Amino acid sequence: MVCGKANYTNLSRYSDLCERTYRRHFNQGLGFERINQLLIEQYGSSAGTQIGVIDCTFGEKSGRHTPGLDWFYNGKTRQTEKGLEWSVVGVVDLDQHTGYSVSAQQPRPGLQPGPRRPPKAVSGWAIGSIFTSLTWPTA
Repeated sequence: MVCGKANYTNLSRYSDLCERTYRRHFNQGLGFERINQLLIEQYGSSAGTQIGVIDCTFGEKSGRHTPGLDWFYNGKTRQTEKGLEWSVVGVVDLDQHTGYSVSAQQPRPGLQPGPRRPPKAVSGWAIGSIFTSLTWPTA
């Protein structure tokens, strides 16, 4: 347990690691895509049919200081609205009737309002290695 704010200085006070170590490791990040891929390989059906899927989820949000707030297409109302969007890449195991989330990212704001926009959020992902063993990758 850390008293006060959870920053690098306080984390180093209550552990054996120094502040510089925390800064270095937090900048590297954690490869959740690889962890999720290993879990899918372990618990998914090995001989079954799996498909790759991509879905964008819209969340209504107001405020001026919300990070990522922009105009996105809302499929529920079939128009662009101000809010947040998450792009989710997953794997559906057809034999187990189960969907696994591989990665979720919030696209960068700054796209022009309009119902037809390029899938900019997915272009920066390095997910090609995840879908090599899939039968039918779909979008």
